[in-house]
Amino acid sequence: MKKILLAALILVSTNANAFYTTYEYDIKRLREGVYKQQGTVAQKEAFMQKMVPVIQQARAEAYTRIVEGCVQDLRLLCQDTAATLDAKVKCISDNQAKLSKTCKFTISENFRKR
Repeated sequence: MKKILLAALILVSTNANAFYTTYEYDIKRLREGVYKQQGTVAQKEAFMQKMVPVIQQARAEAYTRIVEGCVQDLRLLCQDTAATLDAKVKCISDNQAKLSKTCKFTISENFRKR
């Protein structure tokens, strides 16, 4: 089960070059990875039931840290962006070439490969 958990976390993590993904995409990738593992369908579904809330919380925490670390960049580059967390992070991701060093560091700390 630990191998599946590690695989799940690797599948939903992204690199710093394209860190924004939708929640639905993250869960789809997790499901694809889990279903490639050995075990019964019931075991895989039970694992998914446990992991989905964990992934949802980890994603929200990482995106919140990015928004908090990129406040100035959001003001400069994303003025017309919707107020949702996902919209803010997508805007930051779309403007990576223009980001401050502080914002880039925040992103790398939240999405570095381990």
